[in-house]
Amino acid sequence: MSPLLEGVALSKSYRQGGEPLEVLRGVSLALQPGEMVVIVGPSGAGKSTLLHLLGGLDTPTAGKVIFQGRNLYALSDRERAQLRNRAFGFVFQFYHLVPELTALENVMLPGWMGNGGGPSAKTAQRARGLLEEVGLGRRLSHHPGQLSGGEQQRVAIARALMNGPELLFCDEPTGNLDSETGSKIVELLVRLNRQERRTLVVVTHETSMTQVAGRVLSLKDGRLWG
Repeated sequence: MSPLLEGVALSKSYRQGGEPLEVLRGVSLALQPGEMVVIVGPSGAGKSTLLHLLGGLDTPTAGKVIFQGRNLYALSDRERAQLRNRAFGFVFQFYHLVPELTALENVMLPGWMGNGGGPSAKTAQRARGLLEEVGLGRRLSHHPGQLSGGEQQRVAIARALMNGPELLFCDEPTGNLDSETGSKIVELLVRLNRQERRTLVVVTHETSMTQVAGRVLSLKDGRLWG
């Protein structure tokens, strides 16, 4: 089976005080359709950097990312943004919801962008269905400030699913939650993977997520092990 997405010899370095800081050193990773891959490592190991490179959010110093036969970084910025909106979903530690918008409107955002920036009845219907799926069917009109941390993360997950992505990238999805709420978010992610066959890549420093992963990799000293 051909990989759904493949990172090939990815390197990333930054300038820090005039000296180069190597965060990733020739990391390669192939993701199969329907996998749930968890990447663990200590804070500062480069987990988020790797996730951003795989998802087309940042540019590697060297290497490439292949998705459906295309190198993400050979595309124009516009083409890459369009592909991200269509094929990728992102869940972050701090939710990144728009505070002025309701839960329903936050979930609809990717649909608006995919629909040329305009709302539609079809977009609203799908957003409602996704919020019901994550257990928030009665919180559609609430703003982020009126929701708990776990509820906000559920809104963020529903938003990530809005355009039916083939890949869901999760960056410390339980890192800002208490253990009980975090466990519920993990259960939701596992259900998306096992019942809906969503392909998930999760980066975390919490080893508890390794118990539900199909494959566990470790990032240390800029290299991937496992």
